[in-house]
Amino acid sequence: MHDVAWATKHRITRVYELGLAGKAPYPHQVEGIQKVLKALVAGNQKRFLHYYAPRTGKTFVQAALAYWLLMLRKELRFSLVVIVNDREFLDTQSFEAVDIFLRRLRAAGNPWALEADVVQAETSQELRAVLAGCERGVAGQNDRPTILLTTFQKLNTQELALIRASEALAARTLVMPDEVHRSHSEWGSLTQAMDRVLGASHFVALTGTPNLQALERFGTLCLDGQRRPFHTYHLGQAVSEGLVMDPRIEYNEVDSIIGGLDDSCISEREKSRLQLLMSSSSEHHVLQSRTRLVLEHFSSTCGSLSYRAQAIVLCCSREEVLRATKLARQVARERVDLGMTESEILGAFSSHVDGETEKHLNGFFLKSASDAKKARLLFVAHKFETGYDNPAVTCLYVFRKIDASTLATQVLLRHCSKRAGKIRPITVDFANRDGQLLEAMSMYFGDVSCQPWGQVVRERPEARPRAVGQASSRKAIEKHLMSRIHLERLEVRRVPTPQHGAVHAAVAPTASNSSRAAHQAARSEVHTDLMLLKIIPPGQALGGVERSSLSRLQSKAAAGHMGTLASLSRGEATAAMKKVLQNGEKSDQQQALAVLEQLQKVDPEAEKVYTFAKQVQDIGSQNAEKCHGSVLSVLGTLAKDPSLSEIASKLGASEAGIKALTKFGSFSLSFGQFFGGFDTPFFAGRNATFYRTIWKLLGQLHDDDALLAVSCKTCVDDLKNVQTSSADDSARLKALKKKISLASNFLLKALVAEGLVDSLAAVMAFGDIGLIQIAESILFRLQEVSNEAGRLSFSRRVLQDLLQQKKLGADDLELAQGLLAIAVPRKHGFPFSVNCETSLEGRVLHRFGVTQLAQRVVRLQDRTGALAKEVLQSPTYGAEMAQPAKRLRCA
Repeated sequence: MHDVAWATKHRITRVYELGLAGKAPYPHQVEGIQKVLKALVAGNQKRFLHYYAPRTGKTFVQAALAYWLLMLRKELRFSLVVIVNDREFLDTQSFEAVDIFLRRLRAAGNPWALEADVVQAETSQELRAVLAGCERGVAGQNDRPTILLTTFQKLNTQELALIRASEALAARTLVMPDEVHRSHSEWGSLTQAMDRVLGASHFVALTGTPNLQALERFGTLCLDGQRRPFHTYHLGQAVSEGLVMDPRIEYNEVDSIIGGLDDSCISEREKSRLQLLMSSSSEHHVLQSRTRLVLEHFSSTCGSLSYRAQAIVLCCSREEVLRATKLARQVARERVDLGMTESEILGAFSSHVDGETEKHLNGFFLKSASDAKKARLLFVAHKFETGYDNPAVTCLYVFRKIDASTLATQVLLRHCSKRAGKIRPITVDFANRDGQLLEAMSMYFGDVSCQPWGQVVRERPEARPRAVGQASSRKAIEKHLMSRIHLERLEVRRVPTPQHGAVHAAVAPTASNSSRAAHQAARSEVHTDLMLLKIIPPGQALGGVERSSLSRLQSKAAAGHMGTLASLSRGEATAAMKKVLQNGEKSDQQQALAVLEQLQKVDPEAEKVYTFAKQVQDIGSQNAEKCHGSVLSVLGTLAKDPSLSEIASKLGASEAGIKALTKFGSFSLSFGQFFGGFDTPFFAGRNATFYRTIWKLLGQLHDDDALLAVSCKTCVDDLKNVQTSSADDSARLKALKKKISLASNFLLKALVAEGLVDSLAAVMAFGDIGLIQIAESILFRLQEVSNEAGRLSFSRRVLQDLLQQKKLGADDLELAQGLLAIAVPRKHGFPFSVNCETSLEGRVLHRFGVTQLAQRVVRLQDRTGALAKEVLQSPTYGAEMAQPAKRLRCA
């Protein structure tokens, strides 16, 4: 073992040469190792981020750094180096590179040989066993140097859920996560699992496209408050120094020429937008045309090269990979002149699609890069889209829309590795327009840093700023427009892109042109956002794209500029906001109301809709007079414009109205408001005019809550005059039972206040046993909101139990007293006339045999006997004795 002073620049270079079989390392690879070793010795930093452009040897930096960390373990104290990837094939690729790197050094003998274990944990069980062995080695102070390779996902399995690294092992562990621009957020489950299982405090992270999460977690905090990579070798350097080919040399876009349109009905701009829509379509005939063009283009450009060239086709999804691969093989069979066999066309995807796996499609699984290299034409979605290393890849065909700068850079460099006979990388883009991919990757042609407020910026820009893009509305309108157009042909168009070193001269537009372009882009974006919202089908919820459009429109309206508001009005923004009010969630509706609040300054229709929405919201007021006034206003507006009823329903008018039927148990209103001539407040339990107004509003609405409430009210009204049993009454009760099961407690309270319990009591007093049983089941549901309903629902069963008792105990007599008290005739009426009449509930008890219970109580000479005598002396008892056929025995 040696100390850090032994790791000179010459020796680091020599290690690379031995590990790479005589190939000299790149200067940045040597410099990166030196800087990390010096920083570790100084001890003032524990997290390092290496920003190396893709295709510039990150994997061998990992291998060499792992070698030096273990070779210098006496001073640095590291005995375990863990290299973590987020893809299985990248894990295998790294393992093969590190393993052969160290084998060559061992073969070179002293002083270069390092006796260390290189282990790839292919399962979580293997990973647990390796870590357990390292723990034992550290505890016994005879730990063996180990390089462990695994994936993030294995660290977050049930097998390792309870594993936590000891402090001793954590202190001797350094982790090298790769591709940290993805799968590595600060609080993500994978990151937390890695920190728990490995416990390492030292990290050397690598990425070719550092983004916010990579810089915030691993970036070096500088004196100006920004976070930067610890060591950088960006794409601009790699291209200028010839390490990788410039992806901008030959970049082509494909125009989709469409037919089936009446040119007199659409403008050229709209036609252009439809062509963009077609370019992102996955329809069968479109995918078939693209696939045919790919084979023809690849055959003509790469068929005569001196090496076996490969092409990658980046698809939108795994399903598209499967379909496109089969279509390509069909074209290869039909076009023998293309020189492509079916076995040379492979599709790569994980898991299974429509019951098929890679093995079904290709005859074998594509587990590693060596398997993928068997193809000449490789269709991929997410698998192999990044990290795949094959210098023979010459052509890249893009079927997918790509927005992120990190992914654009990773994808566009898949075919930029240099090799003998390779002249240039060729890109054919079917989905992205106007060089958007090139602009997206321009971020990584210079140094990057993370601002204190969390924004990643380039410090030395080499290309023009990315223009404001139009909202991505293609997916939302595709199903409405694709049936009306068809693809006539595809045309490949070369995109003029600036060469490296001539960027500054090509990207400095004048201020006036810049502002005009920005204004036009913004205006186009506004109209696209409005169109996207206006075509939302009825009943369809807003998706992420629609919500993004709504947020942009709210931001523009919030500025309050009259010109912007007028532009929104001309674009029928009010109609778009009405669609949002009809289809959106509560948060969407609030945004739409915010837009309408500003629009009402220039648009009378917006003012009407906004005022109406506010009136609907005021129905939920806690003030009775304000609530009643809002209901009247809403009814007046609906009489003029019935189309607003759907908006009222979506804003909760039905729910607020039903609650208003119950929440004003005794509220203050003025006589003058309802009767005229008085202005003195009075307290009313129920005011007929107030509640009739609310029921009228519910009758104007057409949502489920309103329809249910009105139909229940109709049934209740029909049952109020029941005197005998009939088939109609049975049908009404059965329908009411079904509706009551769906009703909320607020609606139940409102129906009870409308006399539902009295109607059911009338049914039980005059109906047959079938109607009574239905009424009892409804009353049982109502017992949550009405004590009277609870008593009625159990009265027949309680009386039955008491009459079947051979001897009435104290508890039974107390229960009997309660029933007899209900059956006794009561006085009611104004002071001018007092009547004595048995209540409906009392009539029900008489019908179920309460008089029999009264006779038993009288015979017992109990204190309850007085009530029993009153029952027996009541007119209801006399009528019962006169017409015994009307008595209903307890069944």
